[in-house]
Amino acid sequence: GFGGPDLPWGRFAEASYAVARGVPWFASNTDLTIPSARGIAPGNGAAVEVVRIATGAEPQVAGKPLPPMHRETILRTGAKRPLVVGDRLDTDIEGAFNGEVDSLLVLTGVTDGAQLLAAPPQHRPTYVDADLRGLLTGQPEVVEEGDGFSCGG
Repeated sequence: GFGGPDLPWGRFAEASYAVARGVPWFASNTDLTIPSARGIAPGNGAAVEVVRIATGAEPQVAGKPLPPMHRETILRTGAKRPLVVGDRLDTDIEGAFNGEVDSLLVLTGVTDGAQLLAAPPQHRPTYVDADLRGLLTGQPEVVEEGDGFSCGG
């Protein structure tokens, strides 16, 4: 995973040396950015990109948006109606899409309304809410109205 905002530059160099020598390289996710208290910050994917560019190698991605992580979680928990909750369209929501499970996009992270409206099918969540409180509240039904749709008014 990502070493956090204080990851020393020397660690990128050491990772690059190892990958260039053929050491197997795995990435837990490729989130380019993450939300922080001060705004959007570089995420694990930014660190992955540094090593990829330095070496020309591609990592094996073990987590989102690929389905194995979601499928294994479902198997281990016995979930009947799993729900993937996330703030990113390109990893969290696409991961749910690839794993064929429902998703909830929360708008407290890196995705804004304009990005949501422009999302391709594999990045469209099943549900959207302002924040995690949406997990505990009832949701209005989507209603077809003439040439469009309405939700909650």
